[in-house]
Amino acid sequence: MRDAADPIIVAVTGGRVSGAFEDGVHVFRGLPYAAPLIGANRWRPPQPVEAWDGVREATRFGSACPQPSLTGAVAALARIKRTGRLFLDVIGELGAPTGEACLSLNVWTPSPDPAAKLPVLVFIHGGSLAAGAGSQPIYNGAGLAQTGLVVVTINYRLGALGFVGGDELFGQKDPAGIGVANRGFLDQVAALGWIHDNIAAFGGDPDLVTVSGESAGAVSALAMMTTPAAKGLIRRVISFSGGPLAYPHDDCQALARDWLAFIGVKSADDLVGLTDAAIFGARPALQTFFLRHAKRYGALGADHLGHLVAATGTELFPDPPLDYIRAGRAKGIDLLIGTLADEGRLWSITNPLPDALAARMMFQLFGGMMNPRDKPAETLRAYKAAMPGANGRAVRERAMCDALFRKPSTQVAAAMAAAEPGHAFLYRYDWPSPALNGAFGALHGLDIAGIFQTYRAMAPLVGPEAGARPAGDALHAAVVSFVKTGQPAIPGAPAWPAYDSAAKSNMNINRTCEVRKDIDAAFEPIW
Repeated sequence: MRDAADPIIVAVTGGRVSGAFEDGVHVFRGLPYAAPLIGANRWRPPQPVEAWDGVREATRFGSACPQPSLTGAVAALARIKRTGRLFLDVIGELGAPTGEACLSLNVWTPSPDPAAKLPVLVFIHGGSLAAGAGSQPIYNGAGLAQTGLVVVTINYRLGALGFVGGDELFGQKDPAGIGVANRGFLDQVAALGWIHDNIAAFGGDPDLVTVSGESAGAVSALAMMTTPAAKGLIRRVISFSGGPLAYPHDDCQALARDWLAFIGVKSADDLVGLTDAAIFGARPALQTFFLRHAKRYGALGADHLGHLVAATGTELFPDPPLDYIRAGRAKGIDLLIGTLADEGRLWSITNPLPDALAARMMFQLFGGMMNPRDKPAETLRAYKAAMPGANGRAVRERAMCDALFRKPSTQVAAAMAAAEPGHAFLYRYDWPSPALNGAFGALHGLDIAGIFQTYRAMAPLVGPEAGARPAGDALHAAVVSFVKTGQPAIPGAPAWPAYDSAAKSNMNINRTCEVRKDIDAAFEPIW
């Protein structure tokens, strides 16, 4: 009779793998879904998995994708802000070194039995599309797998390697695909294809896959929902603190061409010859170059978001995301989408300037995403009027929260509700962390502790586990319920109604949870 702790051998694309048994579930780490990023492969669409002989041990995470180190950022904050240092220390722990063989994924499953047909939750990590990995300790999938889900975390190309490019970057389409637009998103599609083909071997149901993510991962999950390339690969989507980040291909390509030319890249051969050190250490860095010349790049420049976006008008993203949803092209997908109450505080605590000054500076960048776009001062006045008694920092943080997270999330919920009523659900996570005397509030990313049940890994940010659990466990329960049934539910809370443009129902998640209607009414006229 087989012991549960005996290694399980599974056949997947490329060969056979063996995993480990930990925390009551089977874990398979570092499973390649595409070839290593060597030479031209770094700039091409993901290439097929390279087969191996024998049984590959899958007990260690694969490499994280190349990315800038957060060490310098932490050092810069070390003597200035304890809040920012703690946030980056916890959120920035990769769990694996960077390297070429990084296009891999990890699977946690309660039962690697093809007959089990368990719901599958795919989680795409955050990090502004520039940092992070599926190996991060805060994304340990064991707590979710223990509820009867097959959990998958993935890596994808980041920063310039993932997103700088254009379909005709050097004047014509490269036959090898070198420099193609949207490489990071193409990686995600490839990972979903691998999951569809292989997840049954881990006990998962390929027809019951939920794609989720936080922050940049939420942007990614919504991108997967709005590309024809992922049709048939997704049943449900969860967006934790995200919204569509998509701009015209011409603007994205123009920025890529200008920056590459500035650092001396004039051909596909030059591009292939760039080292990671040259890319991530370029002077000026791409984001700096972009901010200096933003007015050249249309809507992309007006919103100050830079290169880390989806390029629309391409084969992968033929239409802007909201247009895609409103046209009914995402029908058949259930959506759970929401934000935290204090998302905008992220830029106050991770900017070396004093909090109030940091908020003021960042508002100058993102305030123009509201109406009127070219007059952020009017936006600020409108927010002050809607928030009587609030100080300037709080007003600017709320405006940035809305610009980057709340407004896009409610727009997506409304578009889904209009196209297919009854399939979109909206929430806001309001629980304020007590850590550092409440300095974080309901900060961007703090909900991860509850979603994954990784309270200990995130203790510096969320404080004692007992205090974080009521709200965190409520969100966790909603996620598990949604992945299994398409309907989020929280034990002891009211029934969670679907979102519609009349009631605008929202589940407010805190130590107790309640359904509230039209909670953004004071700010919607500004949007």
